Amino acid sequence: MKTFSSVRGHTILNQPLTDKAPVVIDLGANHGAFSREIQKQFGGEFFLVEANPVLAEALGKEQWQVWNCAVSDTDGEIAFHVAENDESSSVLQTDEVISGIHSATTVSVSSRRLAGLLDEISRPTIDLLKIDIEGMEGPVLMGLPPRILKNIAQITVEFHCDERFGYQLRDDVGRTIAYLRGHGFSYVNFSGTTLMDVLFINRDLLKIPAYKARLWEILGTRPLWLKNLKCVIPLPLRDLLNFLVDQLVGRGK
Repeated sequence: MKTFSSVRGHTILNQPLTDKAPVVIDLGANHGAFSREIQKQFGGEFFLVEANPVLAEALGKEQWQVWNCAVSDTDGEIAFHVAENDESSSVLQTDEVISGIHSATTVSVSSRRLAGLLDEISRPTIDLLKIDIEGMEGPVLMGLPPRILKNIAQITVEFHCDERFGYQLRDDVGRTIAYLRGHGFSYVNFSGTTLMDVLFINRDLLKIPAYKARLWEILGTRPLWLKNLKCVIPLPLRDLLNFLVDQLVGRGK
């Protein structure tokens, strides 16, 4: 088995999900594609959260446990901007000139803090937390206290700090990464400067040796350092380096 797998653009650590039926929280479930793939591979218990009322209703007609709410840094009601491309809907109002993401309509939806939601779900351990909530990743993660973080095994996140989204969140994301690292998570970036595929691994909970976690951190950032070699290393050699790194980090077949 590979150490890591990519599921719908989110990298996950495989082994902990095979040890037992995993508890999976899917924030920003959209049409449910991520959860379906994880269920197919590992089984488990799933809790899906989707702010778009139309998508949440459709998910509720399947076997999922679904919360129709936005996850943010506040409880109550919040404006939710439904985009023409429903994958880009957000509680944040993007700069449409920069992002090209056009809101079709705005609706009022329930807003929940993640800590309260996880208390309601009430599982001793969260084996996989997936977050793709169009710019609110930072405030949501920063709002998790240590008592909850220590019981989350891994967090796979699509951050939205790249210029294409028009949110201006680079500093916010940097603080979030520092916060999670300060609470015992290894930070493995599989997406270069975009930070659209980032995995946080709870070393203590999963009993990951320090040397292995550090190796993953270094090799996971290879798009940054390998790209810098493109002018001095021939393409065939770069391809070989990519292959060798994939074998070391556990993404090879």
